[in-house]
Amino acid sequence: MRIKRTLVGLRVARVGIQMIDVSSDNSGHSLRMLVWQALKLYPSHALIPFLNDRTDIVRTAAARELQIRGEIETFHLAEKMIKSRRSRDRDLGAFLLGQLGTPRMPYKKRSVPLLIPLLTDRSAQVRESAASALGHLQAKEAIAALVAASDDPVADVRRGVASALISFPRNKAARLCLRKLANDVDEDVRYWARDDL
Repeated sequence: MRIKRTLVGLRVARVGIQMIDVSSDNSGHSLRMLVWQALKLYPSHALIPFLNDRTDIVRTAAARELQIRGEIETFHLAEKMIKSRRSRDRDLGAFLLGQLGTPRMPYKKRSVPLLIPLLTDRSAQVRESAASALGHLQAKEAIAALVAASDDPVADVRRGVASALISFPRNKAARLCLRKLANDVDEDVRYWARDDL
């Protein structure tokens, strides 16, 4: 009888976990919210190991919490990460730099020169993250590099470039590039490029 109750309890628990996991791939759902709330209780130094977690949700939540706190130690960590041999580290480093210290962005002047070279990184994911980060930072000094990256062979990178360039509605080069991207072969690229036109 005890064994049967235990098995039923495990089955119910497993079903409960699956229900959370099903919604975990959509932003704003239960697992993301639970992880984010829990990580808010940790001191910054204790969040750093979570950046290497095998779960995307945990890594992203830890990075977002560090971004919001906007501490100089996080800037130095991101600076090291973008020099890593591992593309996942470079990707996360670019992500951190893109919104570090939101909304004031106190590291913008130091971050932009670190991000621009990542637009030509060997990893498409890093190139996309760098483009998005430069857009978040509204880095006008990166417009020429973003325009050059608009010819990237990977659609996700071009989409990141388009989403960055919409931050500069009054810049002629940005608008011309967005017009070109509005006719891209990829639907998502076209969607982002047309958002501002």
